[in-house]
Amino acid sequence: SVRWLDASEAFGKLTTVGPGPVALIDPLGGPIAVALAEALAVQGVSVSIVTPDSIVGSRLGASGDLVGANTRIQQAGVTRVLASRVIEIASGAVCVEHVHTGERSQLECEVVIDCSPRLPNETLKEAADIQVGDSVAPRTVLESIREGRFAGFTTRTSFNSAERAIS
Repeated sequence: SVRWLDASEAFGKLTTVGPGPVALIDPLGGPIAVALAEALAVQGVSVSIVTPDSIVGSRLGASGDLVGANTRIQQAGVTRVLASRVIEIASGAVCVEHVHTGERSQLECEVVIDCSPRLPNETLKEAADIQVGDSVAPRTVLESIREGRFAGFTTRTSFNSAERAIS
């Protein structure tokens, strides 16, 4: 059978993931799958990244690490399964389908790590007048800071009320 892990679980259990092979599912092309792939490859684990994009870590372009990340994972021996999505997880394999051609193939693995964004923590939803950041939906740090700053202006608390009066 195939073990299924969330990316946060996998980061906490890097040494116990096993020798592999490991398939990382990266539907958004973010930095999480790249970081996990690098960390696992250093330990000698056989790693594959499945992404619907034409390049691994497509969202890393804004940070300037797109080329560097792809170079590092290629040098580490990580297999890139591009323009593909996971259709099924069977015993000992992941069935992937090419997003353009529909061609299906099997990818052997013992562990699947889901690198998709997590759902927001809604435990404080009812108590909060304003929601920002990951309590709304998965966000980048920049988006969370912008939303938090805007929320601070709207509450007229702390230094924000004085800053608002000046502008």
